[in-house]
Amino acid sequence: MEPEDRAYCAGLFEGEGNIHFSINKRNGRKSYRNIGIEISMTDREPLDLFDDLMGFGMVYGPIDGGNTRLGTREKLHYRYRVSGFERVQFVICQMWFWLSPRRKIQIAEALTSFTAFEVKRHSKSGQWRSRQK
Repeated sequence: MEPEDRAYCAGLFEGEGNIHFSINKRNGRKSYRNIGIEISMTDREPLDLFDDLMGFGMVYGPIDGGNTRLGTREKLHYRYRVSGFERVQFVICQMWFWLSPRRKIQIAEALTSFTAFEVKRHSKSGQWRSRQK
């Protein structure tokens, strides 16, 4: 990827994107960790370009935003999403040089949180649980 393309992706992510980490349970059984990147906007073309440049991920939409707290309708929007630790790391590495210090701290916190938790089966009860390493 060319430096200009990386800078474009970083700018899009910086302005409209987020990184998230979560621990979820499926029907009270096994817990699992998830980390992902999302970028949401009302125009699809910039997200399609981001997707093409990265080579993976998915653009969803149009998504109906529903009603706001003020009773007005939100615009239809589109969302680029990629998940999985290795893919998220790849996307971040492509943009790292052009990201702001604030965004770098958010990314470091999410990656650290993801790696700090493990999902294990409890030896006595047999139940799946998440715990901090």
